[in-house]
Amino acid sequence: MGRVETLFGLVRAHAAMRVPWLSKVRVKFCPLADGYHKTKWRFFAHSGHLGVYTVCFARAAETELTDEETLGVAAHELGHVVAIRDGWPEHATAAGRSAKVESEADRIAGG
Repeated sequence: MGRVETLFGLVRAHAAMRVPWLSKVRVKFCPLADGYHKTKWRFFAHSGHLGVYTVCFARAAETELTDEETLGVAAHELGHVVAIRDGWPEHATAAGRSAKVESEADRIAGG
């Protein structure tokens, strides 16, 4: 198990204490995340394209993010998972990325 999976697991376990179904969420490395990262450096992860219960990371996260940054990205992406599954307003109506969608994920994650 790599560093990203380990850190993601810590965040998931903590979040699942409040939202038990989050224990179902899995983390994967995926080519789409790698491609997004190559296009724009700050894109390290996304959620939703492999199903509600999957968060994808770019492989670059293993070496380019600190542990703290990885923990933050994991929490943010779990915020998207909650918003998508539970139909939070911005996630239910927005198509693609927007500042409102990103802010909603941050609010859910507690940031």
